[in-house]
Amino acid sequence: MSKDLLNFQALIDETEQPKPYDRGRDSMWTDPYISKRLLQVHLDPNVEAASRSPKAIEATLAYIQSLVEKPASILDLGCGPGLYTHQLAMRGYQVTGIDYSVRSLDYAKERRDTEELSITYLQQDYRSLQLDQKYDLIMMIYCDFGALIPEEQVIVASAIKQSLKPGGIFLFDAITEASIADMCFSTSYSIAERGFYSPEPYLCLDKQFHFPLHHAVLDQHLILFEDGTSRLYRFWNHYFTTQQIQALGFSHITMKTGLLHGSGPYNNEKVAFYAVQP
Repeated sequence: MSKDLLNFQALIDETEQPKPYDRGRDSMWTDPYISKRLLQVHLDPNVEAASRSPKAIEATLAYIQSLVEKPASILDLGCGPGLYTHQLAMRGYQVTGIDYSVRSLDYAKERRDTEELSITYLQQDYRSLQLDQKYDLIMMIYCDFGALIPEEQVIVASAIKQSLKPGGIFLFDAITEASIADMCFSTSYSIAERGFYSPEPYLCLDKQFHFPLHHAVLDQHLILFEDGTSRLYRFWNHYFTTQQIQALGFSHITMKTGLLHGSGPYNNEKVAFYAVQP
């Protein structure tokens, strides 16, 4: 919107009281500038924002190895630049990675080819999975399953169940109700001359919400530019009860906490890993 059309009351109405599962107006994953910054964050071992620390990744890989023996077939949904798929392939697993970001997959493929590893990479939105084989283990790491809204969880869970071999495992991690105590549901702002969201100057208004009846949290980011335009990004996430996981069609549920020891509610020891089976 242009300067003379900037309506602060409309922005307040849009951002101050979002309803459960209101979407943002914009997407980071297809933005050329942000996707480049996301890849940089993914690959920085000192930043636990888009991915976890090398120590946390190693702990997760060890847990995966305790669940399925090589050369089991593993599908990583939301594989990003291949931080897990690369290591799993090196350890003797048959690995496939799916991600929506072309930039992340290009990096993963280049690394795979350079090191001559056998990894299949597919560019897909895992909310509409199209798979032609079955797997011993399907994984969604960094709380990605909880980032789906409930209707999407049902769709993805159904596709996963159809794509598991008999006795196969769906492994996902999620924040827990105990994690909520580590979250700050407040409003803050920052100003950047050139930052994560744009190479142009902007003002970022961050606000976090808790929807306890929905077991959901929302991170909202409103970006305001000098020309009067704005962007709105929203990221939902969930914590789960055993009953909710069972309602998705998984009757065998193993939960493990204390695996991680990083910084923040998506990286600390309160994150739960769920190894579930239909």
